[in-house]
Amino acid sequence: PRRGTGLTRGDGTMEAMTNGEVGETERERARSEIEGALSDLYRTVKGWNRELARSFDPPLSLMAFSLLRYVRHQGPVRAGDLVAAFDLDKAFVSRSVSQLREAGLLDQTPDPEDGRATLLVATEAAVQQFDRIRADVRRNYANLLDDWEVDDMKRLSELLTRFQRALP
Repeated sequence: PRRGTGLTRGDGTMEAMTNGEVGETERERARSEIEGALSDLYRTVKGWNRELARSFDPPLSLMAFSLLRYVRHQGPVRAGDLVAAFDLDKAFVSRSVSQLREAGLLDQTPDPEDGRATLLVATEAAVQQFDRIRADVRRNYANLLDDWEVDDMKRLSELLTRFQRALP
């Protein structure tokens, strides 16, 4: 922001103000509050996802569940797509894919574009489990947001999308 007149706060700190613009100290405080809120949100969502993974298939790890959910939503993918999307080690992805195949949640099919490669697809059993869980998740969100105004929900969605798109 442009620098202009200084404003002395009650605590003795100075904030740079220019023609009604928010001072840098206030911007720093707002950024810090966002950082804290996102950190709290991350922990909460990670806990929810861990519970979803357990309800999906109790021995399933959170990461294996995340990989399976990615395959379910992105359609047939190569294991290398999972490595790239999650920034994971190839060996880890391979072990997770094996775990998911043994649990009957993933299948491998030949890649029609490359006979040497295979594509990963969610099994019908996995799709049915996701459909069941999705209904539960939607009910939970409905309960959480029941007293929110529709405009507030839309605004939150817009802001979260804007923030996510700004991430590197």
